[in-house]
Amino acid sequence: MDATTENIDHLSKVSDISCDVDAGNCHRLSHANLSGIFLCNYSLERISTNCGNLVPLATKVQQTCQVDNFYTFGIIGGSSRNASDSIDFHLIVAGESMGYPM
Repeated sequence: MDATTENIDHLSKVSDISCDVDAGNCHRLSHANLSGIFLCNYSLERISTNCGNLVPLATKVQQTCQVDNFYTFGIIGGSSRNASDSIDFHLIVAGESMGYPM
């Protein structure tokens, strides 16, 4: 099974759990077979969204950024509501650590 599919399946299984990331940070949400899904927050406020809200974005990256049949790499933008404010973020599908210490 494609590692990105495994990662998306994981997000689906925990769809009601909150995926959070502090301001100015990236957080690995899932990883399988040297592949990972990361939520990156470049704003000054913490992001909190249900993990299930990220599944369509991860699926879009997988469908448009797949290399051969085994690897996906891509970045897509999204936003999360914090009261009346909208906070922009990036969802990244990349290597297991994306260069960050985990």
